Amino acid sequence: MNDKTSILSAIYRAIDEINKQLPPDKKLARDESAPINVRALDSLHMVNFLLGVEEQLQLDCGLQIDLGASLSPTAEVPFATVSELAGYIQANARNADAP
Repeated sequence: MNDKTSILSAIYRAIDEINKQLPPDKKLARDESAPINVRALDSLHMVNFLLGVEEQLQLDCGLQIDLGASLSPTAEVPFATVSELAGYIQANARNADAP
């Protein structure tokens, strides 16, 4: 199941988890237009967030994706908002059951 609503739900669960590790002024918003950037997330938190998204997608949607592969060598992310992340996932994920 890779509809945008399911993907956003998985992303929001990952946001809830990473927010437990962040100070109040760095927490990510549960909103499609919310930015995902290194000002809010240092490199360790970014990696943990992306791993959390991967895990939630597999558990909730049966999708597999390597979001770490999306990072450039300078650790820039190819998506600036939650909505762009969801679109990236829709375009690049594959069903876990698929060969």
